Amino acid sequence: GFSAIRGALFFDLGNAWDDRLTEILGSTGFGARLRFGGFLVLRYDVGRRFSLQNIDRGLNLDHLKVEPEWFHRFFFGWDF
Repeated sequence: GFSAIRGALFFDLGNAWDDRLTEILGSTGFGARLRFGGFLVLRYDVGRRFSLQNIDRGLNLDHLKVEPEWFHRFFFGWDF
């Protein structure tokens, strides 16, 4: 069957700061997973990066900046 083929949706946020948080970085997208022999996996992800700027002034969608280019990531290795 197709039990070794799976899909994925992702939404990631994060950043590091000292005394003030001014920006949050993130990405969102989708991908496909193909499992080989139990623990090895072939992954292909497509997504977009974005940032929320001026966080110290409050959350406001006017400060959302989405990069126009799509990124593509290919990975073959272990599943975690």
